[in-house]
Amino acid sequence: MSLEAPRPTGDGGDDPLAWVTIPALAEVLGQHPGGALPATSARALYRLVRRIRPSAALEIGLGQGASTLAVLQALQELGGGRLVCVEQRRSAPGLARLRSSGLLSQIELHLQPSHLALPRLLQKGVRIQFAFLDGRHLFDYLLVDLFYCDLLLDVGGVLVCDDARWPGLEKAVRFFESNRAYERVGGLPRRLAALRKLGDDQRGRRTGRLRNDFEGTGKTFVDF
Repeated sequence: MSLEAPRPTGDGGDDPLAWVTIPALAEVLGQHPGGALPATSARALYRLVRRIRPSAALEIGLGQGASTLAVLQALQELGGGRLVCVEQRRSAPGLARLRSSGLLSQIELHLQPSHLALPRLLQKGVRIQFAFLDGRHLFDYLLVDLFYCDLLLDVGGVLVCDDARWPGLEKAVRFFESNRAYERVGGLPRRLAALRKLGDDQRGRRTGRLRNDFEGTGKTFVDF
């Protein structure tokens, strides 16, 4: 199945919010407060989630709540699904928006840094098919988030990174493209980078013996 994001068609003519059914989502996209995900990117997330049809999704960093609500709307329209949210700031505007709209109970919230929450989710055996990464915008923090999300993600699932054109974040995404079994999902707004998982990490594994290279090629690392 191709995950190339479809071009916007039939969404209500000139109304960029015609696809929105959750009032709180229409509010945040209409007001576009500082740091909020643009309507075009929120719609791209919504469409991608509907296409993937995950039974469980993960979000790191709620921000203003636009991405959370877009993913939540898609899951509701698909008949339900688990949305795990990791946010270290109790003062995050997205939390207040979810609370005031009565939707906070629709997510599984972990109020702690992602580098603490994600290993605990892994230990609990949590599996996901979609993740939106919008945590700390630093190379090393995103690389840690990608590492753990890869361990949580089923083959065929998709990771999406926001603000992926930031130099440090772009570098972290390129590492996964170059050194892991992932392919790009096209057709998304330029600020988003989506990677589809093609397989589990097999580096260092071959016929039951520990290896440190890529299937005997001598390569232990691909520059990115």
